[in-house]
Amino acid sequence: MKKFYIYILISITFFSCKNAENSININLNDFQKTINLKSNKIEKINQLTPSSICVFDSIIMITDYTENPRFHFYNKKTLNKIGQYGLIGKGPEEFDEPECNCQTFKKSNSKDEFIMIYEFGYGLIHEVNLSSILRNEKSSKINKFYLNPEIYNADNVYFINDSVFGEATDNKNVKYFKSSLKNPKSFNKLGVVNNNEFLSKLPIEDKVNLDRSYMAFSKDNNKFIAAYLRYNKIKILDTQLNEKFTILYGESENEIKKFNLSSPQNIFYFKRPFAGKQYFYVPYIGEKNEVSTTPKEIHVFDYNGNPVNRYILDTPIRFFTVDEKQKKLYVITGQDDKPYVEYKL
Repeated sequence: MKKFYIYILISITFFSCKNAENSININLNDFQKTINLKSNKIEKINQLTPSSICVFDSIIMITDYTENPRFHFYNKKTLNKIGQYGLIGKGPEEFDEPECNCQTFKKSNSKDEFIMIYEFGYGLIHEVNLSSILRNEKSSKINKFYLNPEIYNADNVYFINDSVFGEATDNKNVKYFKSSLKNPKSFNKLGVVNNNEFLSKLPIEDKVNLDRSYMAFSKDNNKFIAAYLRYNKIKILDTQLNEKFTILYGESENEIKKFNLSSPQNIFYFKRPFAGKQYFYVPYIGEKNEVSTTPKEIHVFDYNGNPVNRYILDTPIRFFTVDEKQKKLYVITGQDDKPYVEYKL
């Protein structure tokens, strides 16, 4: 009997340590530096309904979700407009709900650069020649692929070599998936579906909205970052979307007893992160939903989960990206007086 108690004690100790190793608990005082940043208005960019911003080596790309043209390109140094692309619709060179994850790639038989454009709600992926757009050529679409209908409403879609990764948003049995561009109708389930007692009782739409995350992928570190709007957690995942560890704000994960998107009692935490080479950047809200869910802070971590910098901005953050080479932060604010700003890091 004594040996049995010793065995139980060792087992409890082992699993407690394992759980502790997979979770890093922090608070706002743990960041090495807290820095207040002052914005500079970008005068030359003037799209009215932007939905995302990307920085490539020499250009800035703005995606417009509701107006023509769909994509706008600017010289990063001069901020002069150098191209535009795509119209609303389903025809050639047209898009209904385009999303781009800011990844460029090259092919072995070409010196051109390419991007993937995903159409949310259609399961449609377009391979587009970015260099062709910047040369103002008439046709830039190269290939298109359709995902399996079970994951048409995928979000957080990323591309690693010839594979597609994403988060299923309307399938109660799939959290993440992996598909091949060679056979996109086939897919493998990845990750673990969150089926706690509270979530299991919700309609699928409410369950998805509550449990879904905002993601980013670092090709330099082969890691996904998943930040949650309604939970106080940031997950670091490998390329099979298995959890490596979790950063928790506070001592434990918050419990949501009831679900109401508009409730002023809900605390909102994070929006879509940016995954850089050395650090990842997460927009932080940390307030009850009384007025707005727009972040005004960006929290910076290294890939071991250590908190590095806490940036406090003087504008809201609707969308953002980071130019690590130039040490700049580009922000779409949603404000009429200065919709586009930059910050020097």
